[in-house]
Amino acid sequence: MENSTPKTGIIYCRVSSAEQVDNTSLESQERHCREYAQREGIEIISDPFIEKGESAKTANRTEFMKAISFCSNKKQKVGYFIVYKLDRFARNQNDHVVTQATLRRYGVALRSVTEPIDETPIGRVMEGVISVFAEFDNNVRTERSKGGMLEQIKKGFWPWREPVGYHRLYKGSNISLEPEYTQYIVMAFEEWAKGSYTYESLARHLADRGFKTKSGKLPCAQLMEKMLKNPLYCGIIRAWGLEVRTDFGI
Repeated sequence: MENSTPKTGIIYCRVSSAEQVDNTSLESQERHCREYAQREGIEIISDPFIEKGESAKTANRTEFMKAISFCSNKKQKVGYFIVYKLDRFARNQNDHVVTQATLRRYGVALRSVTEPIDETPIGRVMEGVISVFAEFDNNVRTERSKGGMLEQIKKGFWPWREPVGYHRLYKGSNISLEPEYTQYIVMAFEEWAKGSYTYESLARHLADRGFKTKSGKLPCAQLMEKMLKNPLYCGIIRAWGLEVRTDFGI
């Protein structure tokens, strides 16, 4: 007798950077996943879980964790976790294996729209091979990115997000001091040098004198510690064994 139990599933889509959020990548992934579900007779029982601009280097992603939690609820009776490609699911082999095992405990099968994976021996081998190459590709990209950043640092360029008190005059430019913040940065270092402050009391001292972050928030102890321990404010970029002196210290 043919099993009449309905097939159910959820859709998870992800783009890896904020720059991709505005194009059609997410829409395309969702459309292909829905078309796959329709072909396979799988009823989608929730809104798609959409990850905008988060990397798959770790499983600790907001929508991803919501999707896993949704699968854990026995009332939902999820049968399939559908992704466009396995690298949307994970780019870390360990995370892939652990999360996949978790889904199996919940009775949920992982499905890729573009890759031939299933519960057969060949399907599982394919899944293992594809997930290994996803991590390999991620590692290669990371090394290339690191290499490019090292070259920038050697030239005195700050490649990361601007610390408090700095900005970029235009996209792609090096950082430079923001005049309206300079007095507060100098004040922080001068007051800290007196030896009579904690990070918390120093934050209150600066807040009382009008210091706020770009987002309008008052300074906190964690921000004070981060600032005072950052050699950039002394004109030094220190990263990956390099120490490069620059001309944009306080």
